[in-house]
Amino acid sequence: MNIGAFSVVSHLSGKGEKYQNIEDLAGLGKRQPLTAALFTIYLLSLIGVPLTAGFFGKFYIFKAALESHLVWLAVLGLLNSAVGAYYYLRILVTMYMHEPGEGAPSVKPLTPACAWR
Repeated sequence: MNIGAFSVVSHLSGKGEKYQNIEDLAGLGKRQPLTAALFTIYLLSLIGVPLTAGFFGKFYIFKAALESHLVWLAVLGLLNSAVGAYYYLRILVTMYMHEPGEGAPSVKPLTPACAWR
């Protein structure tokens, strides 16, 4: 999921651009719905929303910590997950609920692999 999220961000970055701001993603849901949907799936999995791979990964890690009587580790992991969820949800809100700025980058939308041939 990290590779997918980073590939979307690198796709949206301009050529030779070193930095990408969260504000650059404003309005992505309207400009490039497929790219925004993929990015949403990646971010929801990183948060650990149920029915995603990230949920099952976190579930088994927390389960193993609790079975090993490491409650402090499970609590620390949950707190870390909550902090991470704040940042990931902030990106999602920016993508779908904010209008693009005047200098919004114009990047070609992601297309299926068969269209590249």
